[in-house]
Amino acid sequence: MVVYIEYAFAENALLDGLLLYLSLKCVRLRVSVPRLLLASAAGGAESLLFPVLSLPVWAGYLAKLLGGVLIAVLGCPSRKLAPHAGMCAVFFFLTFALGGLLAAVSSFFGAEFAEGRGFLIGRTPVSFVLVAAFGFFFGMAALVRFVHRRRAVARASVPCVIEGRRTVHWDALYDS
Repeated sequence: MVVYIEYAFAENALLDGLLLYLSLKCVRLRVSVPRLLLASAAGGAESLLFPVLSLPVWAGYLAKLLGGVLIAVLGCPSRKLAPHAGMCAVFFFLTFALGGLLAAVSSFFGAEFAEGRGFLIGRTPVSFVLVAAFGFFFGMAALVRFVHRRRAVARASVPCVIEGRRTVHWDALYDS
């Protein structure tokens, strides 16, 4: 199998950029395009290390974990520790969710996986991975918007009661 280095870099940088953007939106941080590009490029560069280096399985997992932390930290515009920790947690959650989705859908359509050095090597077409990733991205972006709107409405509502012969309870919105 032939792997072209520029395609591996571009695909991984794109996927890392999508996941970083979603992570920033989930933790409600400002999206800085230069930081997003830098972190995505770091993720693309990290993906090129595995074919070059012959790492034992435990070192491969450690390198992936530290690389993911580096990507999340580079993409986070805050100078405080709590937003960085939140970014790392959300980035890893979304990464595992997308990876699980891709593995499940690939195996459903009959793709085969061969055991590698601490990671699975799939023979899935790049176009399929990108279509699934963009579908995941737009679906998660809609879910994040929905959740943030629901939270905003819940914060802006107050319980109201009218008492008389009967008592009526409801939530009403208040404005400033």
